Amino acid sequence: MNEKDAAVPQYVFKRANNRNDSNAIKSSGTYACIYQSIPNGKINEIIYSFIMFLSSQHIAAEGPLYLDSIANDFIRFPNEEYVFKLSIKCKL
Repeated sequence: MNEKDAAVPQYVFKRANNRNDSNAIKSSGTYACIYQSIPNGKINEIIYSFIMFLSSQHIAAEGPLYLDSIANDFIRFPNEEYVFKLSIKCKL
């Protein structure tokens, strides 16, 4: 999401072949998801922006919010930023 531009949802779906293909076991359903580079210490602001964006799109969420670190153990980004995936199940 970029606050300077109108956010447009992007959808990517992947079916896991088995439980070992995932680092998190989630209940089945439709999930809203973003990938975001985040400066160290700013994760709360991005989570709030994500939830507010879903609300503005009339997308009701339920259950836990999943926060997954993406390659942060071995890749260093400029300005101490980290890449995270946020996802939450949507009520349909």
